[in-house]
Amino acid sequence: MSQILLQFDIHGEPDVVRVRRRARELATLLGFDLQDQTRVATAASEVARNAFQYASGGKVTFSVDTGGAPQFVVRISDSGPGIANLTAILDGRVKSRTGLGAGLVGSKKLMDVVRVDSIEGRGTTVELRKALPAKAPTVTAKLLSSIEAELSRPSSETPFDEVRRQNQELIRVLDELKAHEAALARMNQTLQSRVEFEQQLVGIVSHDLRSPLSAILMSAALLVRRADLDEAQLRAVNRIALAGDRAERMIRDLLDFTQARIGGGIPVQRTLVDMHALAKNIVDELRTAHLERAIELEHSGDGCGEWDSDRVAQILTNLVRNAIQNSPQQTPVRVESCGVGDSLILKVHNHGAPISPETGAVLFEPLRRGGEHVKRGHHGLGLGLFIVKQIVVAHRGAVEFHSSEVEGTTFTVSLPRHGAPDEGG
Repeated sequence: MSQILLQFDIHGEPDVVRVRRRARELATLLGFDLQDQTRVATAASEVARNAFQYASGGKVTFSVDTGGAPQFVVRISDSGPGIANLTAILDGRVKSRTGLGAGLVGSKKLMDVVRVDSIEGRGTTVELRKALPAKAPTVTAKLLSSIEAELSRPSSETPFDEVRRQNQELIRVLDELKAHEAALARMNQTLQSRVEFEQQLVGIVSHDLRSPLSAILMSAALLVRRADLDEAQLRAVNRIALAGDRAERMIRDLLDFTQARIGGGIPVQRTLVDMHALAKNIVDELRTAHLERAIELEHSGDGCGEWDSDRVAQILTNLVRNAIQNSPQQTPVRVESCGVGDSLILKVHNHGAPISPETGAVLFEPLRRGGEHVKRGHHGLGLGLFIVKQIVVAHRGAVEFHSSEVEGTTFTVSLPRHGAPDEGG
């Protein structure tokens, strides 16, 4: 049900100012806060100005619609030439002659609903709607009667008073914008400081940590070759080597993570690669590192293409290690390398508990390990699958997974054989 509060004709600029003043008064009486009062008044006056400038005038009707959630409605109609390019105007592709640049496009941003009905040669009707705030008084006959009484009182304000108020609003908005600008500048400075710190961290990790770690791994390798070590000493040295290898992988993951975040992605250097041979080398290395596990390898089709072999090795290593960690020891892990048309498909499959929907939703996000990993005590930073996806994206490829109780889990990576003409690196 709609209840008309006020209506009058628009013949000139003073009436446009009157539309703004009345829209503000009604918004105030209906319980809108100061910001929404300004939004409603601005939208109404902009559409009224359009009616005056483009159609030599029109009619404005203010009402309250209580059919459902109560809404304040401003309807402005005219008998002008209509709007021939309405779609372009509503899309923001036509600049208004009013100088304020608001008009219909601005009104869409200020009001909840803007409906425009325009027929060439017959006129235009614009309906503006804004829902009454939750804390607004209930629209009753008593409230409507008090609003009618308030509107009927003689006003001592002149159009100049409304213009003065509008100028004050503009000054207030400019002050708020300056405050926001200062806050954004401070935030930008903070972010810049964080970026500089992360860049310094990359230098520390790449040099100050990698150098002593390399010395540890080299010393462990030399000790393993000695013939005079007893079984306990050999086990201790092997533990040192394994821990060092895990630390080196974590450092590399941190470097790649930082590169992806700061540098806008992981760079790749494409060379001609036989993917089937690369997959065999990676699987052989992982079989040696995991003697207790069966890792099967199948390949088919043409395996040649242009990829970054070191980065693809990271993809396979991360996926196979992930499969080993998340499957029963007595079950095999299967790796497939398949040449299909212009792409190379890599698949890594394992049996075991499926990936839950909650885990799957964040599986490729950084620093987000699934609950299964945590429960099994796996040590890592939660960056492996994030880096896999970044490397795949850098190759303009795609990665996805399918997981179920019956079929197990399969990660599928699709890599185009050749980079795009405009691809850097």
